[in-house]
Amino acid sequence: KDLSLINEKIGIHAIKISLFKVEKNEEDLILYCRLLENIAKYYENFIKDLKNALFYYMKMLEIYKKLLQDNDKNLANLLNCIGGLSDKLGNYKEALEYKKQSLKIYKHSFEKENLLF
Repeated sequence: KDLSLINEKIGIHAIKISLFKVEKNEEDLILYCRLLENIAKYYENFIKDLKNALFYYMKMLEIYKKLLQDNDKNLANLLNCIGGLSDKLGNYKEALEYKKQSLKIYKHSFEKENLLF
């Protein structure tokens, strides 16, 4: 069991190192965000390390804020995720703020979609 844990950690560190070599074009940044999301989910669901999961989601958020429009549903989903993790970590005020931001985007998207019909 110790060996598998060591292999997991080596794999995660190899991914971390490869992240520094990402090009700065939009396509690469989207792929980079998917990788960050997978690492975050791994920490959250398998290792049960919510702080590290939150770290990777926050890295994603930095990129999303530069890459996506303010009303993008992907941004809303990420904010909702960060809010949920913040809640689990006991950071209730922070969780509420992220959830509010997420809800605002969802509401805007819903109103925009309904105007089209």
